[in-house]
Amino acid sequence: MVSFDHSVTFESLKAVDEGQSKFSLVYLDAHPDAVPTLPHYYGSVIYDASKLTNIDMKSSYIIGVRAWDQEEVAIVDEIGINLVTPAEIIEEGMKNMCRRVSDNLTGNVYLSIDIDCIDPTFEP
Repeated sequence: MVSFDHSVTFESLKAVDEGQSKFSLVYLDAHPDAVPTLPHYYGSVIYDASKLTNIDMKSSYIIGVRAWDQEEVAIVDEIGINLVTPAEIIEEGMKNMCRRVSDNLTGNVYLSIDIDCIDPTFEP
């Protein structure tokens, strides 16, 4: 399943969670979307998703994060989802990063893409 608009991602994840065994989430976004104070808000998708039963957070990733606050970093650490910054991709190389991520995923994967994970030069 693929979602391109994080305003609907949580509801989609909830539906997948109800009908699926364990699955990984690959979340491409410039922000971790882990704000705990506003449930069912596009900025709280990861926090809300961490409450679902079948998402395996240890095998899930937020990729492309370049803007966050300390509260979100603490939540990301607490729920155990893997966070990958653009700097880490540059250091490790795209091919190695893709291999590391794909080797850790479960057999079922939900992919969610927010356009702001693209280089802001091309997509401000």
